[in-house]
Amino acid sequence: MTCKDSHFLIGLGIGSIFGALAYGFARSARAKKMKAEVFDALHRIEGHTECLIESAKEKALYAGEKVADRVANETSVIAEKANDIKGKVHSMADEAKK
Repeated sequence: MTCKDSHFLIGLGIGSIFGALAYGFARSARAKKMKAEVFDALHRIEGHTECLIESAKEKALYAGEKVADRVANETSVIAEKANDIKGKVHSMADEAKK
């Protein structure tokens, strides 16, 4: 038997022992209680996650409204400036025609 084979067999034996211990623990009352606690914690986390998602949606909508308001204000300012420039150009054109 070579060294590689002996390492494999030792690892296989240790893995089998750990597997048997894990299986025995998984079937115990303590493990079932732990499993129930983990499921309860996951359900609580799920509830909190739904609240966080709803809050994030509301914040995103509020931010979108703010951005739309700012864009509308800036657009109206630009439109006023464009009207001023248009008036100046028309008055310059009228003066040039005279």
